[in-house]
Amino acid sequence: MSEWINQTFSGPLTAFFRPINNLFVGVDPFWWIASAAGLFTLTMLWVCFVLKKEYVNVDQPKPGLLYDLRVWTVLSMLPHVLIYIFFN
Repeated sequence: MSEWINQTFSGPLTAFFRPINNLFVGVDPFWWIASAAGLFTLTMLWVCFVLKKEYVNVDQPKPGLLYDLRVWTVLSMLPHVLIYIFFN
């Protein structure tokens, strides 16, 4: 199965990702990790401080932090940021 997947998809994927890989070949890996962690962090900040509570919690069953989707967004994305920072 793995061999079939490689034969079938390696051509299009290589054509797509080769220019991207060539673009980033000279970039220090620290900046890859910092960029990924930064994007997650900016998304969390955007959800918490830019999006209106009424927009995010349209069908909120009860008031409170337990039912606030902004809190759950941060809690679900925080492990990703910590993993990126940890493996730096």
